[in-house]
Amino acid sequence: MKTIGCLVACWAISINLSAAIINGCAVELQIAEQSFNNLQKLLEPGNHNQANRYAIWKHYLRVKKEIKQVKECAASTEWLVGLFSRVHPQLNFEISNLTDLNGNPIDVYLQVLGNHQMPHAVYGSTGLRQVTGDPDKPESKFGPGSIVVKIKHCASASMIKYLIHELGHIKYQIPNLASYLSFFRKTYGQEGNHEFGHHRDDPSNQSVRYELDRYAAILKNKGIRAVEYIKLASVSSTEE
Repeated sequence: MKTIGCLVACWAISINLSAAIINGCAVELQIAEQSFNNLQKLLEPGNHNQANRYAIWKHYLRVKKEIKQVKECAASTEWLVGLFSRVHPQLNFEISNLTDLNGNPIDVYLQVLGNHQMPHAVYGSTGLRQVTGDPDKPESKFGPGSIVVKIKHCASASMIKYLIHELGHIKYQIPNLASYLSFFRKTYGQEGNHEFGHHRDDPSNQSVRYELDRYAAILKNKGIRAVEYIKLASVSSTEE
């Protein structure tokens, strides 16, 4: 079961919610486009005095610029979602069945972002936040029962590897959210610890190692390098 959360509940959208991973940029694009359309209506003659019209115009231009950026993000994300489903169908299936400790389905949103949208040395990230009153359920900007994975746009083979890395984290973290966050705070202390999530005794890190090793085994069994495997998967995408 896939939902789109409180941010877009008011609008009908055509995003594929049956996918294992939801295109988070596509969701944000439709929000931005709805805002843009509303602002266009507000700019119609007679709707506001000159002072208000100028403020609305500035906001209109800002949203227009944002839409162009989010469109690029949505296209890159859609491409990576499709590529990943062909490169690693088993992990893709497992993510589609991800649940919290109480068996509630969790929606996984992906966003492929530009270099300027993520810290310089960070190529993948997730955020862990608990629903108030339910420490076992995650929450993101897309609403309760969801989590966001962010990947920096780079070479295709690298993006797949970073995505597998982040999914390895959430495969452990989400079903063990409350206990893991307790471990996390005790292990890493205050913000700024460069080991966040990657201490050798961190079970989330061990899950990452398992997933990366499993991907390496796929490549070994096929007798192919990652770059060649990705290229073949990309070609199959264009032929569909």
